[in-house]
Amino acid sequence: MGSETGMGDPILANAIWIHQYPSKSRALAVTRNLTLKQDPQYQMQGFVRYKFNDRAAMHIGYSRLWGGQRTVDGTDLVDESRQAKILLGGSYFVTPKALLLATLGRDISVENGFKEASRFDLRVLYIF
Repeated sequence: MGSETGMGDPILANAIWIHQYPSKSRALAVTRNLTLKQDPQYQMQGFVRYKFNDRAAMHIGYSRLWGGQRTVDGTDLVDESRQAKILLGGSYFVTPKALLLATLGRDISVENGFKEASRFDLRVLYIF
């Protein structure tokens, strides 16, 4: 039905997430009744995948996180999160229904958060 070039098939994919925090919640309610507000936090990920054949592929990606600025009773806490990360990985169909996905990642820059020197994710996907 289809044809393969023998050189692989590059695929571009991206995703955007928005995390909306509750508009008002109480902070430090034990001592005073203060109001905590937090702006939405956004994350964008983009990947380029190179498909070697029907079973194996590799990917390279970039992730960016920003937002989440907090205020307490109108006072800005100056704690907006910013993060940039690069990712490299591959996937392999062990069987027609079982996929192994491995990704190695590293934070390039982080503001107001924890910086990961490196990470390794190994995932197994089984299609029912």
